[in-house]
Amino acid sequence: MIPEERLKLRRLLLVVDDQKINRDLLTTILGNEFDLIYACGGQEAMDQVMLHKDMLSAVLLDLVMPEMDGFAVMDLMKADEDLARIPILVLTAEKTAELEALGRGASGFIPKPFESHEIILARVRSFVELAEGRRLIHAAECDPVTGLYTKEFFFSYASQIERFHPDWKMAEIALRISRYRLLGELYGQEFLDLISRHLAQRLLENVQAANGICARASQDTYYLFLQEGRVGSKEIKRLQKDLNSLREHLDLRLEAGICDIDRAEMNLRRRFGCAEAACGMVERDHADLVIVYDSKLHEKQLYRQRLINDLPRAIAEHELKVYYQPKYDITGDKPVMNAAEALVRWQHPEFGMIPPGDFIPLFESNGLIGRVDMYVWEESARQLREWKEQFRDAFDLTLSVNVSSMDIHMPGLEEKLTRLVDTYGIRPGELHLELTESAYMEDAQLMLDVTKHLRGMGFRVEMDDFGSGYSSLNMLSKLPVDVLKMDMMFVRSLSEENTREYRFIEIVHDIARMLEIPMIAEGVETAAQLELLRQIGCEYIQGYYFSPPVPAEKFGQLIQAQIEN
Repeated sequence: MIPEERLKLRRLLLVVDDQKINRDLLTTILGNEFDLIYACGGQEAMDQVMLHKDMLSAVLLDLVMPEMDGFAVMDLMKADEDLARIPILVLTAEKTAELEALGRGASGFIPKPFESHEIILARVRSFVELAEGRRLIHAAECDPVTGLYTKEFFFSYASQIERFHPDWKMAEIALRISRYRLLGELYGQEFLDLISRHLAQRLLENVQAANGICARASQDTYYLFLQEGRVGSKEIKRLQKDLNSLREHLDLRLEAGICDIDRAEMNLRRRFGCAEAACGMVERDHADLVIVYDSKLHEKQLYRQRLINDLPRAIAEHELKVYYQPKYDITGDKPVMNAAEALVRWQHPEFGMIPPGDFIPLFESNGLIGRVDMYVWEESARQLREWKEQFRDAFDLTLSVNVSSMDIHMPGLEEKLTRLVDTYGIRPGELHLELTESAYMEDAQLMLDVTKHLRGMGFRVEMDDFGSGYSSLNMLSKLPVDVLKMDMMFVRSLSEENTREYRFIEIVHDIARMLEIPMIAEGVETAAQLELLRQIGCEYIQGYYFSPPVPAEKFGQLIQAQIEN
C-alpha cells in the first residue's frame, strides 16, 4: 500500500532573491513541503519561469534587485498570456511598495525580515492552495483554447441573467463553423485553434457591445446570449470574410440559428438546442446564413422527430408501401414495358400518405435510410418472385432499387443482396441497383470498388440522376455501369423551343452510346417529350406520360395488359 505522504503532490516554487541568506532561509522554511528552484536576479527569474511555466505553482519574488527588479519581472509576466496565470508572492520590507505591486499583478506578500517560520509556511501553503482553486474554477468556467465560457458555466450565468432580469428581451443565438472536421483534415488542429481564437475575439467584441455573454459550446459551435438586437446574415458574412482572410483560398462557412420561441414555452437549454438545430438547416448554397427557429419550424421539427420515432413500427407493421413505376423500351414501333423502379411510400396511421420528400431526405441525413432501403429491397425481391410465379415465362421483368451512399458503407452489403436473390429464387441480373452520382462524389474509391464487386456477382448497376453532380464525365469514365439514367430536370424542360436542353440530352446520349450502354430518361410527361427523345435515340423512358408509381396490385394489371397486347 502506498504511504499517504507519497500521494501528496509536491508543488514547485520559484524563489527570486539576490541575497543568499534569504534563499537559504526560505529553503529551511519551505523545503520539506515544496520543491524549490532559485534565481538571483530578474533576467534569471524570467529564464526559469519560461523553462518551468507549465509546472510552477507560484513565484516568490523580491522587489529590489540589480539590473532587473521585481516590478519589471511582474510587468513581463503580466504581458504574457501563458505567464500571467502564475501567482506571485512579493517578498518586501517596504509597505509603500505593496499597492504598486498589486497593480502590477502581485497576489500576496511575505514581509521581510522573515520572522515566524510556521506563519510563513502556512501563508505560502494557503496561498498556493487558493491559487490552484482559482485555476480550477477558471478551467471550469473557460474554454482553454478560446477563453470563452464553457457551455455549463454559460448556462449557469445565463440562468442568473434571466432570474434577476426577467424584463430583459434576450436573443438566443447558435453559431457553427461548417465542415469543421474537414477543415481539420485539410489544415490541421493548430490552424483550427487559430480560427477558433480569432472567431472568439470577434464574438467577444460583439457581445460586449450588446450586453451579452458567449460560450464555446463544442469544438465547432458557439452560443451567444444578447440583450440588444440580433445577428443577421450581413454580420455573419462579415465574420466569415474575416476568418477566410486568415489563409489564402480558405473556404470557411458559418451558419447561425436564432431561437424565436417565448421563454415561457421552453427552458433556456432547449431554446439554445433549437437555435443549434436551426444551424443545421442552413442550406449549403443558400445566400441566407441565418435560420430563425420559430413556432412553425418547431412544429416541423416535432413532426420530423415523430417520423424518426415511428420508423421501427412502420417497418414492423408494413406501413411502408413499395410502389412501382414502369420503364418503357421505345426503340421499336410501339413502347414496350419491360422494367420498373421500386419506390417507397409511407401510409401513416395518423398522418395519412406521407410524401417521400418528407422522410427520404430526413433518413438520409441521420443514417436511417439504410433500414428503409433494406425493407424496399426485401419487398421488391419478394414481389418479383410472386410475379414470376404468376406470369411464368410470359413476361420477363427487371426491377430497379435505390442504393444510397449509406448503403455503400454498410457492412456486408454484398452478402445481404446475395441472401435476397437466393431466398426468393431470382437472378442477380433481374435486380438492378440504382446508385446516385452524388454517392460517387462522397467516396469515389469505395463506390468504384463496391460497384465492380457487385457487377462481378451478376447485378446490373444503373447510374441515377446523371448530370446533377459536379464531375459527371470524370466519374463516368472510371465507374463501370450498365445503364445511364438522366436526371429528370433536363427532361422536364425539354420542348421543341428549348434547343439548348435538346442538345444537352443529345450529347449525353452520345456519351452513353460511346460507352455502349443504354440511356433512360425519367420524368417524361408529354407526347412531345416522348417524340423528341425518340429522335435523339433514347432507348428507355420513365414518367407520368405512361404511368405514375403504382401499388403492386395495379402494376400486376399493367403486366397483364402488356402480355395481352
